[in-house]
Amino acid sequence: MRWRVTTKTRICNTPAARYGDAGTFVGAGVPVVRVVRADDLWVRFAVVEDRLDRVAIGRQVELSIPTTGARGSATIRHIAPELDASARMFFVEARLEHGTATPREIRAGLAARVSLNCAVAKR
Repeated sequence: MRWRVTTKTRICNTPAARYGDAGTFVGAGVPVVRVVRADDLWVRFAVVEDRLDRVAIGRQVELSIPTTGARGSATIRHIAPELDASARMFFVEARLEHGTATPREIRAGLAARVSLNCAVAKR
């Protein structure tokens, strides 16, 4: 028996990865596609341990996308609770501000340069 599955959503999504081809059998709960919300982009970056004092939840960071020339800002929402032992860095996630750039300029998966303000964050 063959089934044709169609998914629909009301939010603005972009397919990012397809995990199977037409006719492939998959089990219940197995992802078949990964989608990315075009209106909810995040940047993930690493901070060396001796600069962690410059990072705080709610702090603004500036970013630029070298391949498109886009610039914008993001707000830090998550700081890893512990040092990544192999990288000797803390991983940080920041959510891009609405209106930062157009979806053509900033897309999921693009490399970005993140700048922290040189002033030390107050804790």
